Order: sequence, then structure tokens, then C-alpha cells
Amino acid sequence: MQKFISLKQAQDKLTFSGDNGGLISIEKGVQSFKFSNNMLWQIILRNEKREQVIVSNQDKGILKYRLTSSKIILSWDMSGSFRGLKVNVTIKLKDGLSYWGIEVTNNTMYSIWEVDFPYIGGIGKIAKNSGKDYLAIPWQWGVSVADPIKFISEEELKYSFGNGVERKAHQLAYEYPGMYSMQFLAYGNPDLKGLYIGAHDGDANYKRFGFYGKKNCTEVDYILKNYPEEMKSPGKDYKMPYEVVIGIFDGNWSQASQIYKNWALKQEWCTKGKISARKDIPDWVKETGLWYWNYKYYQRKGEPDDTIPALIDLKKRMKVPMAFHWYGWDDKHNDLEYPEYTLTKKRQKRLDSAIKRFKEEGIRVIPYMNGRLWNVDTKSWYEEDAGRYACLKEGLDETDIKYYIEPYANRPFVAMCPFTKFWQDKVIANTKKVLGYGVDGIYIDQVSSAYAALCFASNHGHSIGGNYWYKGYKTMMERLQKEARKKYPQSAFTSESVIECFIGVFDAFLGYQCASFGSFFNNMFGKDSLTIPLFSSVYHGYIPLYATGATIKKEKEFYLGTAWDACGGIQPSIDGYFTEDIGKKEYEQRLKYMEEWVRKYYRIRDKLIDAEWLPVNDVKTKIEKIELADGVIKKVPAVVTSLWKCKDWEMIFLAVNHTDKRQKMALSFKPNRYGVNGECDLVEVGIENETVLLKSKKEIKFDMSLKPKSVNLYQIIFSEKGGY
Repeated sequence: MQKFISLKQAQDKLTFSGDNGGLISIEKGVQSFKFSNNMLWQIILRNEKREQVIVSNQDKGILKYRLTSSKIILSWDMSGSFRGLKVNVTIKLKDGLSYWGIEVTNNTMYSIWEVDFPYIGGIGKIAKNSGKDYLAIPWQWGVSVADPIKFISEEELKYSFGNGVERKAHQLAYEYPGMYSMQFLAYGNPDLKGLYIGAHDGDANYKRFGFYGKKNCTEVDYILKNYPEEMKSPGKDYKMPYEVVIGIFDGNWSQASQIYKNWALKQEWCTKGKISARKDIPDWVKETGLWYWNYKYYQRKGEPDDTIPALIDLKKRMKVPMAFHWYGWDDKHNDLEYPEYTLTKKRQKRLDSAIKRFKEEGIRVIPYMNGRLWNVDTKSWYEEDAGRYACLKEGLDETDIKYYIEPYANRPFVAMCPFTKFWQDKVIANTKKVLGYGVDGIYIDQVSSAYAALCFASNHGHSIGGNYWYKGYKTMMERLQKEARKKYPQSAFTSESVIECFIGVFDAFLGYQCASFGSFFNNMFGKDSLTIPLFSSVYHGYIPLYATGATIKKEKEFYLGTAWDACGGIQPSIDGYFTEDIGKKEYEQRLKYMEEWVRKYYRIRDKLIDAEWLPVNDVKTKIEKIELADGVIKKVPAVVTSLWKCKDWEMIFLAVNHTDKRQKMALSFKPNRYGVNGECDLVEVGIENETVLLKSKKEIKFDMSLKPKSVNLYQIIFSEKGGY
């Protein structure tokens, strides 16, 4: 009969196998998660011949434990081939959560290559028949994967270099820093319970994590893969340099994001404070009312004749400051010859003329550059001996050179090592050169989104594992800000998608993946999955987000995408509108819809830019099936909503009807759910004025009838005697 070891405090209880220390269950009152395969940790070891062996808590060894009222220490003294390897796992209970750590004493001939901890094996469905289970993952802005175990068991994803090493068929896992923007996930069911697992690592160490299964599986494993700094050195010990936090929450993913947020906002990357207080972010970025970008149609090369009249038309319509995120400003087709950004005399004249016109119209411009890749077909690759400073995969010896190659536009690009001064100098020099053309900033692609890599180069001055990737890019951006702003004090620097660890060194992030609905997204995460404001729920108010994944060219995608962007905390943004589209009837209603959002946003931008995202608990609206481009069908709310907590005793409620029908919506707002007491007014914000709908109420009950394709903005203003 199996023996059990339990750690219990108040309603929380963790149970382990007395035979091997494997995790059996996590409980909170009547809620519980049970795990079937008795795993807790796994270590991958290598000998001097590079032969790999794996040891886990299930292997032969002596297990001992020490138990107090709030802590357990599980200790393994391994035997046989692994004699000399000792593992200590410490788990503490505090305030309804458990805090996990691991130490490995390595008196063996092996090097510790990878430490998989925690390894929670045998996770089954929460509700076997409901289909409501979800996995909220920090893929870029955030994704809720519907019925994740079913999806993992059936998915046949082909490997793609752009998704990094870890994203493969039958697993939902990525690298951090990289495609994962934060270090937690939430597995839950909105009607029942959820399991929160977060790596509370303020040093942004390289790691891989997620759910791992196999074809036709009925259970999956959660694995957090850690990579020691001295992973090639035999006999080196390992101590995980942060804690993993695990707990049970009520079934909505927003409950899990608040657990992470309570830790995250105390980290280094948030020390500069809210956006309004950040002196490093140029004022014009904060005050931009509409971003224009030409990503989906970059094949047009961003020609001034295609874009300048369109931007001027938009600016006249919207009556707000605009900024242009510009692909195709130089001689090259996008994704061709990084890091060479060249201009013939003819193209230089074209660029100078365009920038002059933008300045005359008061439109800010930030052109594209890449901060990660070098095309090996270029002359500069050989002339500058760039290969010495590229990220290297592990080779057989020092002469066996293997790069991380990414083929864009059928050209071979290599990921450069951000820790090297050579690459930092290259990016900084290119950036300052382009700023000299008179632009307002630079978009430095891939720094805050593309996957990090383990670099095995011996001449770069960094360890293999650890946090060299984060340190390298952080140093590069701090140097760039300091050097560039001596001459260009209002220059802005942005990067692709979102990631927490670079919040403090960029001025804005490209949040376009908020509005992701197409066939690519369906193939990645399943047809019933949706993006969710996971990143905004933690970090809104600390860095601006802009750009949209929805183009005005595709009608339903545009209406739904704009609603998703608006309610997700993205600054108003538009894509796909060109000179040839001016005056076309098919775009008139779409532009009016965008104008309503832009004009209303701009009136309350100072309140919304610092606001805290809150879950919307008090709204009832129906679900509709929307058929988008490429035959993609999404089940989404007919009215997309969001709630924001502002300073000065106010909240902002946003309700966007993206459908072509009038929609009814019941708002039953109970301030005490959000820690607010006292009376409040409900005020509708129009394009030019306000209307008081309800005055001096302790609870707002209001039936709304929203016009088709309308953006509806409300302020909830509290008396100071209540406040929050």
C-alpha cells in the first residue's frame, strides 16, 4: 500500500507519495487537482562524451522528509549510477499559495544539463464532458486554448522555426524570453476551478514551459525546463534562482493573472512607474491618437504616393495626432538583407521628400529595422566576420559551427548574440544613422517577441544558460537610449509584440496580435480558441501598446478586430488603408466606426493610458458566430466589453457592438465587487460632450441598446467619500 506525505495549512493541502515523493494532489477546501504519475522533478545529465542520462524522483534512492506547519523539505540521496547526486525540494505554504524551490548537489562526473522542475505529471480534464476547460497561456498578448487536452491529443502541428524550439505537435510550450511574454499559465474551467503555475523570476532566466502530451492522450504533463548557467561543467551544483508559485483559483483566468500581477509589478521592469510618470517615454507617444501601419500590405514597399495622401486623409477625418509605423522606407524589400539598410541617391531623395511632408503634416514616423537577424548572403556577413558573434548551437567541437537559421523570403538569416558588444554596436549604429534622416524613432523588430536561444559560443563572454539573453538586450537598449537621446531627445524605440522583461527599456510595444483571428491562429491553437487580454490584465498602464492585426480590407475582421483592440488596451490603430481607397464607399462606414473610437479615446486618453485592467463581472450580452475571411468562424460576444480602473475615483467602461444589428446589453454594476464603496454616476462620453445617464447610485443597473457598429464609452465616477 502506498504511503502518503501531506503538507496542510488552513484550507490548503499538498499530498506527495511516501515512496518516491511524487506529487499526488493539490487541494483547497473542497476543490482539488489530482495527478496520476507521481512525478515531481527530472534532471538531464551529460558526461564528458556528451552521452545523456535522465534521473528523476522515481529512480532508486533514499527519500527523507522534514515537515513543519507551513513547510516541507523532500530530500533524495540517489544511488546506483547516480550515487553522489542529492536533490532537495522545499515547498512552503503561505496566504493560500505554495512556493517551490529545488537544489541539486552534484558530486558526480556528470554536468547538469537541464532541470525539469516542477514536473507535474498526469493532469486530466477538469470537466470530462463540458468542453469548457481552457489553458490560458502568455503567447504574445495572451491566448485561451479551448479544451486543451483534446487539442493537444489531436494536433499535428508541423515544426516552424518562427515558433522556436519548444512548440511542436502535441504540446503547448514555448521559450521565455520570446513567444511567451510572461512566466505563468492558468488551466481552468469557468464553472469550476483553475490551477495557477507561475515562475516568479525577476531575473528573466531562459526557460521553457507548458503542457506536454502525445497523440490521443487523455492526460498531459506540466514541465518547467531550467538551464543552469554552467550546464557544460561536470560536478557543478544547481540551485533554482527563483520560486515557482502554484495554487488553486476560482475558474476564470483573470483570477490567475491577478496572482501573477501581485508579484510582477514589484519587479525591475516596472520600477519606472506608470506611463504618465515615465520620463523616458516621449510625450508624443503618449499623445498619439491613431497609429497607421502597413504591415499586411508591406509588399507595396510603403511608397510615399501610396501612404502620404492616405495618412493626411485619416488625420483630417480623425482630428488627432498620428504616427506612422513604416515598412519599406529603404531600398530593400522587407526581410531581405538585414542589417544592411541602404539608399540609392534616388531613394534618399524619395525618403527626404517624404519625411519633409510628414513633418509638415505633423505626422510622426518610425521606420522598421531588425534587432536580431543577419542575412548570411550579404557581403557584410563576410567582410565584418559576423559569424563570430552569432548565436551558436552546440557543435561537436570548436570547429563545428551551427547557427540558428531562420529563412525569411527564402533567404537565410542567422540569429545574432545580443550579449556581444559587436551586435549591440551594430544595432545602435544603424539606429543612429536612420535617426539622422529626420525620423521620430525606430521600430526594432524581434527583440521583444522572437524566441531566445541557448548560445554555445565560447568567445562571447556569457554563460550558456541563465539570463544572458535578457541582460544582453537590456544593455543594448539602455546604451541606445543614452547615446541616441543626446542628439535626438524625443526619439522613440518600439519592438514587436509584447514581453514583460523589456517594459522598462522600450517606449511602446506592437500589440497587433491582440486581434488575431485568421487561419494561422486557428492552426496554432484550435478553432475555438481566442486571444485574451492576459498581458494587459497584468501590465496595462506601464507601457503603451499599438497596431492592429485586423486590416480594413476585410470587413468583419476589421469590425471585430477594432473591438478587440479597443477593449484590450491597444492605442487606436489602422492597417490597409491607402491612397487608392480615399473616397471609396465600401470604406466609409468602417472609417466612421474607427473615427468614433479614435475621437472618444482621445478625449479620455490621459485617464485610460494609466488605467488598470479589471475583469468584467457585471455584463450580459449574447454570443454570436462571426464568419471571417478564409472561412474562419469565431464564437464571440456580440458586444465586446472592458473595464478600467483610473485614478481620481473613476472607472471607464467600454462596450463595442461590432455587429450589423442593434444589440441589447444589461449592465448591472456592483462597485463593491471591485473594492469600491460609496455612490457613483454613470456618464456616457460622446465625441464632443458627455451625457449623465444615472446619478448618485450605490449600484448601477442599466439596460443599454447599442447601435450597430458602434463604440460606446462610459465613465463611472465615484464620490471621494467612497473611493477605492
